Amino acid sequence: MARNNQPTDRRLYPMDNPFDAIMHELQDIKQQLADLKQPRLPKQEKMLSRKEAAAMIGVSLPTLLSLVRSGTLPAIRLRRKVSFRESDVLSVRQGKR
Repeated sequence: MARNNQPTDRRLYPMDNPFDAIMHELQDIKQQLADLKQPRLPKQEKMLSRKEAAAMIGVSLPTLLSLVRSGTLPAIRLRRKVSFRESDVLSVRQGKR
């Protein structure tokens, strides 16, 4: 900083009015806060039951089980319930066509 509280690098504050410089800084801070408020997590994906997944792919429940066992279709097990991500089911369906 120079003696009269003016920044030494004029490129940072090209305005002569100190209030313009303050407003410029406030706008930068406001933009940074807006960027922080935006959610960074992806949307939670829809989960399908065994029956829904089998119907979407167009196979029977035993065939769905064989797809899971072969590793073609990833399954998520929470205790006794088996679920499938909709995106995984759709990718198997597209590969099947």
